[in-house]
Amino acid sequence: MTELISNTIEILRSLFCGYGLSTLILVIFAKITHRPKDKAIQYFDSANIIASCAGLLLSVALLSELIRNYNAISDGDYTFFSYRQGPFILAILLTTVTSIFALSARLRQNWIFSLFMVLVLNICVRMENVFIIWTGVFRDYLPSSWGYYRDFGINFWLTALLWATIYFSMVVAFVRLRKARFKSHE
Repeated sequence: MTELISNTIEILRSLFCGYGLSTLILVIFAKITHRPKDKAIQYFDSANIIASCAGLLLSVALLSELIRNYNAISDGDYTFFSYRQGPFILAILLTTVTSIFALSARLRQNWIFSLFMVLVLNICVRMENVFIIWTGVFRDYLPSSWGYYRDFGINFWLTALLWATIYFSMVVAFVRLRKARFKSHE
């Protein structure tokens, strides 16, 4: 069960990374090139439906991860759990509320709400990394302990671009299936 939850969260990280990049790129191109609004609205509508369902799945996964960590801790005073409890509960609530609001047709077609949803879902799915970075700000790091090797992060950007392409093609296929279904009912 533990591996299933961690694998689900890992897959959702990749999905939300692709969702974020493809939405951001579409917003930029739609504003620069003045694409027809109906195509952009169709994209936002379909992308936010998929992201909303994935966000609800993320809420369930984070909640089960929180319960699993609570059961796994053997401290008598539960200091570790109380230290991490606040950010995780906030992430679960933000993910759930954003995903439920995305089910509203008016909100999910708005590009500003889409960018807000990208931000919330990507931060919540990477809650552990954000937590480590935030607590790391208050530590004292000496330059003598820094390594000499600096990665340029090209692997991250290529992977993110790959997931954005996969997510964008999923949304395009979803839009075309909805159109075909709508035309067949006429």
